Amino acid sequence: MTSALSFLFALLSKETALSLILIFPLYDYLYRRPSPTPSNRHLKAYFFPYALFIFAVAVYFLLRVAALESTLGGNRWVDPSEKSLLFNFIAIIGFYIQKLLWPFNLQAFIPHLPQSLNHFLISVFLFLLSMALWVWAYLKKHLAIFFLFAWVFITLGPSLVVAFSSIPNVPVADRYLYIPSFGFSLLLGNLITHLLSGFFLRNTFPHRLPRIMGSLLSVLIFGSWAITSFQGNLNWRNNLSLWSDMIQKAPDHGLPHNNLAHAYQLAGRWDEAIEEFKLAAKLEYSPFGNSLASASLGNLYRLKGKFDRAEDVLMDSIRIYPNNSLAYYYRALLYRDRSEHRGIPRNQKDEYLEKTIQNFKKTIQLDQFFPEVHYDLGLTYLMMGKQTEAQKHFRKVLALSQDPKKEAVQNAKKLLRQE
Repeated sequence: MTSALSFLFALLSKETALSLILIFPLYDYLYRRPSPTPSNRHLKAYFFPYALFIFAVAVYFLLRVAALESTLGGNRWVDPSEKSLLFNFIAIIGFYIQKLLWPFNLQAFIPHLPQSLNHFLISVFLFLLSMALWVWAYLKKHLAIFFLFAWVFITLGPSLVVAFSSIPNVPVADRYLYIPSFGFSLLLGNLITHLLSGFFLRNTFPHRLPRIMGSLLSVLIFGSWAITSFQGNLNWRNNLSLWSDMIQKAPDHGLPHNNLAHAYQLAGRWDEAIEEFKLAAKLEYSPFGNSLASASLGNLYRLKGKFDRAEDVLMDSIRIYPNNSLAYYYRALLYRDRSEHRGIPRNQKDEYLEKTIQNFKKTIQLDQFFPEVHYDLGLTYLMMGKQTEAQKHFRKVLALSQDPKKEAVQNAKKLLRQE
């Protein structure tokens, strides 16, 4: 029961923990085989944990669907018609093996899978060496080493699926190694101890010396990794430090610039945010990503009162990606702001309010699960004196939002009580 609960927590931390469901039966096969003539009680005790693990997987997927409304989404990174699947498979495996062996200069965002010939040749060598050591461990009956090799490669499986599927924003990522690296650390310790034991036995050293030397070597290796991890964690202390570091490592991609811009905006550093949004909108990115950056840039211009500039940028955002609901939402807010400008003629005010409603409705058409747009649409109807329509959208806010503490939810409740 405890292991199944821990497995569920691992799944909630990172979905790559699904691979552990294959580790458990392998461990049982190597270390807990049932007797040739087991009783029903022994069989139940043997297979009952698997029912708990399967139940944990079912709970995870139910929670995921409830929270995200789906299980997948994104852009496919590897096109089988353009690249050799075998080439990419070896390149990805090699990337992760190299990161396990040399876990330094880590980064949260890696925009491209390395494609150089040198990387491919090193990947082939490391892959073949790993397979050879795995087979050697099996033939020599070194169960712990064999099991830990299996741990590393089985838990790498979801990372390979991610790279060839439509799930991620990036093809490879250091963070996918959090479960494989655990097995690799144990594997490295076992290999070091085994190799040192063989060397010292051949040279008639005291029998405790191999363990002492292996422990010291392991402390040196894992100590250097710990120092590197600590230094890397300093970059994660806030979004400003994290994405500033990522821009140093991936300056020509739009995503880190977009995320740094949002961090600047939250910090009230709007001029710096505008410059980063400009870069994110024109650098390499997905069409949706470039459109999001443009939409956020347009919204910042709106907040600064530069309405004409905001409208031009929001039009660019919609041109880049016509189904960007956020661009329509920000444009609706822009037209509503313009309708509230002092001295505006009545007919122009009504025109802006009509455009506001059109853009809010377009936002809802593209994204049905956006409670804030229903709240703002309700406010717009209140401004126009349409109480019934306003109440309908305020109630929609309460129906859609899963967080009762959200500002839109609280305000919608107050306005409904006042009606």
